[in-house]
Amino acid sequence: MFDIALLVFKDACFAAAAGLGFAYACMPPKKTLAFSALLAAVAHSCRFLLIQSQIFSIAAATLFASFLIGVLGMLCAKRLKV
Repeated sequence: MFDIALLVFKDACFAAAAGLGFAYACMPPKKTLAFSALLAAVAHSCRFLLIQSQIFSIAAATLFASFLIGVLGMLCAKRLKV
């Protein structure tokens, strides 16, 4: 159990760094950068967990994670008024 939690944490950290880099390259408002990194970490961790559970294929896990990130992104955009 601890091994999978450590793998998810490492995966989330790398996804957050990549999400922050891609968000910064698009020059968004500064207040949205932290949310971009957080959403990238959540989505990629969700995809990672779904693939590791061996219930979903990589395509289905990606579909579910992309839907999740879309919904969460719309909620964060409404909250940040952007």
